[in-house]
Amino acid sequence: TCWGKRTQQRLVAHGMQEKNCPVTGAVMMDFLRPEFRGYFKDKAALCREHGLDPDKKLMLYISSFGYASMTLAWFDQYLAGHPEVQLVYRRHPSEWNSPALEALAQKRPNFRVIFADSVKQWIVAADQIFIWMSTAIAEVYFAGKSCRILRPVPIEHEYDPVIYKGADHITDYAAFAAAADAPDSAPFPIAKEVIEGYFDRSDTPAYVRMADLLEDVYKNPPRDQPFSPPFRPHFNLLKFCALIGVHMMYAVKFDPARLAGVAPGFADMASRIYGYIDKAHISKEEARAMEEKIARFVG
Repeated sequence: TCWGKRTQQRLVAHGMQEKNCPVTGAVMMDFLRPEFRGYFKDKAALCREHGLDPDKKLMLYISSFGYASMTLAWFDQYLAGHPEVQLVYRRHPSEWNSPALEALAQKRPNFRVIFADSVKQWIVAADQIFIWMSTAIAEVYFAGKSCRILRPVPIEHEYDPVIYKGADHITDYAAFAAAADAPDSAPFPIAKEVIEGYFDRSDTPAYVRMADLLEDVYKNPPRDQPFSPPFRPHFNLLKFCALIGVHMMYAVKFDPARLAGVAPGFADMASRIYGYIDKAHISKEEARAMEEKIARFVG
């Protein structure tokens, strides 16, 4: 299944039949539809939960990877002169250990590094949004908000998500400060046809489109094999075993960082995977609470 038409077109261009890569839209964007209004906490509730002042301007920075901390000098300079503003740095899972972030948080009381709550939750509550290269920019778009793309250093095109091609960037501190001071009414930095090309927008929610597709697959005879060369899956035994091993570590709550003294390379890799597992894990009680919350909107 494809989130958007552009992905479908790429797969078709590489040999897949269109019927074998249908466009359903992205299910995670459904939570930002009008029908789900009220699902997320408002700014006041979220701020109280994290010890922030709901009466102050809430700026959000959505990080992507560790090197996104190149923007920290800009934040330090701006927050020093604007104590009335609070900036939440929503870190990426790969930034699980960043002394630079910790140092700035200690230096500037109006700078907070937070990983709790979803990116969507922070997007919905924020007054102003800045981003580096995260594909969460699509969630900003579907939330009906705008944002500014910060690029203190250029990103080589082979590393930049395709959705950012041709987007408007802020490349110096003066432009960042001016944007931070301005009302959040700037045009969206990525063209509508690009965003909606990769994340299809429809009057029908993606979860309904996906359910309809699954019903069709279930009720009708099997189709031909969708994966013909070069789309044959490749099984990686090393990754498979590593994932099982880290899951076992998580089950017994053994932090792989404890192995840094004897196997630093493995400890670093395993710690990152461990962090992803920990972020994704929820208890049965939490799962039931989530089901009850969603049930109010999908019936």
